[in-house]
Amino acid sequence: MCSSDLAFSPKPVFVMTRGETGLRKLIDSKRIPKTAHLENDVRTWPEFMAGLRWVLESNHDYQTLVIDTINGAELLLANHVLQENFSGQIVGPSGFNAKLAGQKVCFPIWGTLLDLLDQINRRGMGIILLAHAKLDGEKVRPEGWKRLWSVTRGWADVIGFLSREVVEKDGEKIFGRRRMILEQRPNIEAGNRLGLPPVLELGESASSAWKKFAEALAGFEPKTFPPETPFHYQPYRTARIIFLEPKTDRKSVV
Repeated sequence: MCSSDLAFSPKPVFVMTRGETGLRKLIDSKRIPKTAHLENDVRTWPEFMAGLRWVLESNHDYQTLVIDTINGAELLLANHVLQENFSGQIVGPSGFNAKLAGQKVCFPIWGTLLDLLDQINRRGMGIILLAHAKLDGEKVRPEGWKRLWSVTRGWADVIGFLSREVVEKDGEKIFGRRRMILEQRPNIEAGNRLGLPPVLELGESASSAWKKFAEALAGFEPKTFPPETPFHYQPYRTARIIFLEPKTDRKSVV
């Protein structure tokens, strides 16, 4: 799914990372209803984490947190560590890239992000992470470091891959039906542990896409939370979801 689809999730609030401002353009063009978001796209890792802490600690009635995108968050973290731990030095024996030194510093910090998202989840909010994906060898997977993705993948309950059917007519590419792949495949990073169908038809509109996904989620059992956590939430609000969207206009892989 993409920003336009998730604008129809229940009471969403978007955190947009640097340059990921498509939501504002969709709102301005009236293609989607007004949708809550932090005022500006966040430009630094501390600013990003501060925005998430606001979602956790503030008095509000938002039900869904959408991060657009998790690839952008990774870049913010990398730049933060580059400046704070390596004085901006990328190469050389003491640089960020030396023996994966930068990634090793980033890895535990990324864990604090997932911990914070879990706290927001326990508040009763659904967590949705958007990610750009690309072909890496023989498989389409999220852009970024494989080590960070490995822990993020294990954290998620659902990883959905958006497949767009593309047909050519009179020399022009025309988008056809959209599907969400929800099972692991040799050429696609996807899957779920909630008993969802392997493929979900999303329909023609953004509002129908979210409705179909929410209906598919309706039957799963919520995760076990501490006793003080209320369970009067709709099922999706206890789920941790990642949606992958390929950046290329390639044909359906279903």
